[in-house]
Amino acid sequence: MTTIRLPARGAALLATAILLIAGCASGTTEARTDSATEAAEASQGVTEDTATESASPTEEPVETSAVGEAVQLPSADFTVRGIEERDMIPSSFPDYTPGEGERLWFLDIEWTNNTLDAVAKECHGPDMFDLRVYDLDGAEMLMVDQPGMIEGQECSSGLRQGETGTWYTAFYGGTSDFGWAIFTDYAGEEAVVTLDPTLELTRTL
Repeated sequence: MTTIRLPARGAALLATAILLIAGCASGTTEARTDSATEAAEASQGVTEDTATESASPTEEPVETSAVGEAVQLPSADFTVRGIEERDMIPSSFPDYTPGEGERLWFLDIEWTNNTLDAVAKECHGPDMFDLRVYDLDGAEMLMVDQPGMIEGQECSSGLRQGETGTWYTAFYGGTSDFGWAIFTDYAGEEAVVTLDPTLELTRTL
């Protein structure tokens, strides 16, 4: 629900209007004075209530998807097939290993190109996507360098419209558990995938 707070001048105009109507009905100075007092008190009460509502941030639930659930966005359809903590991820870069106080998370994603443009390398994911990952404390993780070199994915060929490929990526985080991944489609939509299907997220408006 959106709350609109009227300016003080608007409240004064409302009180004046009530005062004039009351005066015409009674024809006495006393009636006009009483009405003015009541209108001012009512207006003040409305203003105070509105101010209290405005001071409180509004939250709305965020729609989320679980691991293994198909997600449709304008630029690509995708499924996060797995999110796993790893001690090591084989790569030709070289291998990825977490540092002291870090945890390493591996994401296995299957995706289909929905755009008319061909994607040069399927291992990089959709060209129109931005992927950001967070832990349960809301701290953003960092993507590993050169995720396209993770072994087991095809990075020498691309995808035309309607073709499906594999996208492996990985992120370094702190000691907290994996929270959620936000897939932002530059075409104007986003999808949020959680490791824990019971996790509920809200967005402050």
